[in-house]
Amino acid sequence: MQGEGQKGRIKSADFLRCLAVLYIVGVRHLDDYAADLYQTKVDILLGYGLLGVFVFLSGYLLSLSNFEVRGWRDFSRFFRKRFLRIYPLYALALVLFVSCSIMSARDAILSAFFLNILAGKAVPTLWFIELIGLFYLLFPFVVYRFSLRKTGVILVALLMCLACTRKCFGLIDQRLFVHLPLFFLGIVAARQSLFQEWLLGKRWLGISIILCVAASFLFLEAARYRSLFTMAFMISVVPIWFPIGHLCSNIINESVYQAVAYASFCMYLFHRVVFHVLLQLYLPESNIGVVVYLSLLGMPVLLGVSYLVQDLYDRGRMKLGQISGSTVSGGRSLAS
Repeated sequence: MQGEGQKGRIKSADFLRCLAVLYIVGVRHLDDYAADLYQTKVDILLGYGLLGVFVFLSGYLLSLSNFEVRGWRDFSRFFRKRFLRIYPLYALALVLFVSCSIMSARDAILSAFFLNILAGKAVPTLWFIELIGLFYLLFPFVVYRFSLRKTGVILVALLMCLACTRKCFGLIDQRLFVHLPLFFLGIVAARQSLFQEWLLGKRWLGISIILCVAASFLFLEAARYRSLFTMAFMISVVPIWFPIGHLCSNIINESVYQAVAYASFCMYLFHRVVFHVLLQLYLPESNIGVVVYLSLLGMPVLLGVSYLVQDLYDRGRMKLGQISGSTVSGGRSLAS
């Protein structure tokens, strides 16, 4: 099945990253400027489901890169490469957020060290980058001498520590432990070759749909244990998205969704800034006008700016790699 194996690009993963960033940025977050016109139960479920897919793909694609951790040098090399891929752009986003008064300088400093989400006071939007950053720090320890038993023990131990810390000290944003199993599931899915089973297995799809329906009902209707039901819903919906991604990626022109996937990290980082600037230049009188304005002008501008910034940044990294005598792979997204 061309484009869906472990060699080369995975078209369905690119499509799902494209879909996730367009929905999260172009619907969920854009709606913040229009008094939540889009917000319904369906919107909430789609938002959580696609965000879960994004986290899953982060672990999955990292593991699929065939990066092996055998000793300290591998740890060091992994952290250095991850730092260069995401942190400078993240730091730029923090500066721009402060400049546009979207966040305070104090919050920006804490977020720079991924401390806000650990303190249980994660800032809007960029909390997700803090979360992914912390998961990246965990990744080499998980894949070092990988085994299912070891991975399960680490996951359970981390969840218990996070839950106890939140319960006893009021620290830790609950989204940290809600999303953690999805990241681990992505690692396991890549290591155990579960992609094809989820993509083609009708049994998996049937089980996932049943669990997803039950979990979504409990997530929406049961206030108690909301975090647990959120976690269950996000995990159960992941196998459902893969056949959808596979089908759509073979119908839609791949150059379109791959371009969005390539720019997805910058789109997520800078969409608040782009929307803020555009609304400073022109503010429609109605909420519907805001949605139309940001959808028809804001999203294309955001995509263009994000693609350009990512491309310039990757070119700069490649030149830096050539100067230092190392190779740098270009084209990264939030989920890779």
